[in-house]
Amino acid sequence: MDGAARILARRWWFRAMHVGWAEHARALRAAREALHRPRVAAPGADLCVILPSFRRAPNLALSARLALAAPSVREVLVVNDAPEVDVRAHLGLTDRRLRVVDHARRIGPVGRYLAARDADANRFVSLDDDLFLPPDGIERLGAALRAAPDVPHGFYGQRLRADGRFEDNLARFAGRVDVLNRAYAFTRAHVARYLGWLDALGIDLDDAARLIALDDDIVLSFVGEGRPRVHDVGPWIDCPSERRRGLARWRRRDAETVRRALYARLAEASGRDPIRYGPTPRPRGGPRHAGLALLEALSGAALLRRALDAVRSA
Repeated sequence: MDGAARILARRWWFRAMHVGWAEHARALRAAREALHRPRVAAPGADLCVILPSFRRAPNLALSARLALAAPSVREVLVVNDAPEVDVRAHLGLTDRRLRVVDHARRIGPVGRYLAARDADANRFVSLDDDLFLPPDGIERLGAALRAAPDVPHGFYGQRLRADGRFEDNLARFAGRVDVLNRAYAFTRAHVARYLGWLDALGIDLDDAARLIALDDDIVLSFVGEGRPRVHDVGPWIDCPSERRRGLARWRRRDAETVRRALYARLAEASGRDPIRYGPTPRPRGGPRHAGLALLEALSGAALLRRALDAVRSA
């Protein structure tokens, strides 16, 4: 069993928040089939997939293979933000479309946009290193970007509530959001605007400390001609480390305060006014760990929860 198959085999017991167990099984099956698919780009392939990596290098064996199995992908860039880690040893494959970009020092998630700036491509899809998106999901993001290149696209996001706080973990619907998270489809023009925002914020590209502290997803969400959009791209697979303190940026003690301040600053500078949104799908209830889900099912708690949900919605 190669590295990609081993990583996939270890993901059966942990589902994504918006993905039910049956969908999780389908996502695993789609990923497994992609590993056996010929890695050949289709004529006219135009997507550059950027995979930033920070202390989750083992995940690259699977995420790079899934990206290379998407027909529209012409190049995959692995951006290594942990100079002490040899990510090539974890990739376990060679492909003329695969390239590693090593930073001499850590600079944070902004590295994905610097890699895009230097790449020979006009359309990009970048995925955080704590998720695995099957090839069909990458294709859907690419199609959304081609259809509406004026704004960035994704499948996960946040909306600003009337009380000034963010509504988090929004996915599995199509519509506008205030901030994209986790997956990002953008153009070369968006990259230029992104770098322009860094300049407006007074952030020097040589200032590693400020780059590391910057919430790159909020800046990206202001590079379009309107608010970014999310789409239902189908189920994906999460890595359990998405909740690990020290890796997950949203687990920082001051994350909410810092993000709200940056959003407010960019909203004022860009003239973005708040809007009122309708209801959005909420994450599925119940345990995300297979063992806990089994215990819940045996206890009857799942049936009780569904009955209570039916009463509330009646």
